Amino acid sequence: MDVSVTSRQIFPRMGNTRVRLKVWSDLEREDASATPSQYLAAWHFPFYELATYFTQEAALNTFTRYSLDENRGFGHARLPDNDAFDTAFTQAVSKETALVLRVTLGDRTGAMLEWRDGSAWRTSLDTRNTRLDADPLERGSSIRKDNFGNPLAAGVNTGASPWARLGFVPASGWLMVDDIVVENDLSQAEAEALMAGAPTSASPPVPGRPWTHLNFNNDPQNFQFVITSDLTGGYRPGVWEDAVRKTNLLQPEFVITAGDLVEGYVENRHLIERQFQEFDRTLKPLTMPFFYVAGNHDISNAAMGEVWREHYGQEYYHFIYKGRFVPLRPIQ
Repeated sequence: MDVSVTSRQIFPRMGNTRVRLKVWSDLEREDASATPSQYLAAWHFPFYELATYFTQEAALNTFTRYSLDENRGFGHARLPDNDAFDTAFTQAVSKETALVLRVTLGDRTGAMLEWRDGSAWRTSLDTRNTRLDADPLERGSSIRKDNFGNPLAAGVNTGASPWARLGFVPASGWLMVDDIVVENDLSQAEAEALMAGAPTSASPPVPGRPWTHLNFNNDPQNFQFVITSDLTGGYRPGVWEDAVRKTNLLQPEFVITAGDLVEGYVENRHLIERQFQEFDRTLKPLTMPFFYVAGNHDISNAAMGEVWREHYGQEYYHFIYKGRFVPLRPIQ
């Protein structure tokens, strides 16, 4: 693969959820001097269908030496066995010489990276049950930052979601992955009970209707509404869901979005539809009407525009509330 891919299934972040896989670079597809892919994500947050660098939950970063990135913490957990790992990784140029990895998610914090050295498993780094402020892994720096330069709160090295998806991000070069096995230590009954409460995609709004419903609060003494900003370019898991909960506490008459509901910029219809379904799921708890507006991320190409119209209908529309004319149009 030379593009980001992700699993359709979500997995619970508990019971030592782990993935085992073989990985190698197909050097026949690239320049003879090329190095193995610079980025390999094992787990990432469930909000986006695309496994992008800022949704990582536990990912191997090979840009500058090797590190186990967690919760967008770029390069914060450097591998102590860098030299040995580097030798094994650069020799992985075919399935026969593939590097075998195992990445385990902690129940509530951290992750563990293991790799097979010969016939035995070797623990490279284990940050489970740790706090970022307990033992700084990036020497010379006391302030942890995410990929965007924002300081990470003390103890935050895991995502806000109890779920994760399996994904791969070959930032450069060709990445080959095979023999993937996902497992955990839960009993069958525990796993079934847990998955019974797993989030599912909500039913989309009525096709061709760019609003959820029209059950306004209609408070004659108080007219207020909420405008939500875009969710792209630096999404932090849990923030939007928290905004939905707090909006329910405010109980405005209605909510309008500024657009950019999904990351977009893809042409695969399945991925496009899954992104909008995921957004609709997070919106489901909102009790007041929500009016959809398309941003450039939502209708960035012909395929996305077609899916938008199938799901939400008009790109340009208006409504009148208490004598106020409210025009809504795509935001580019």
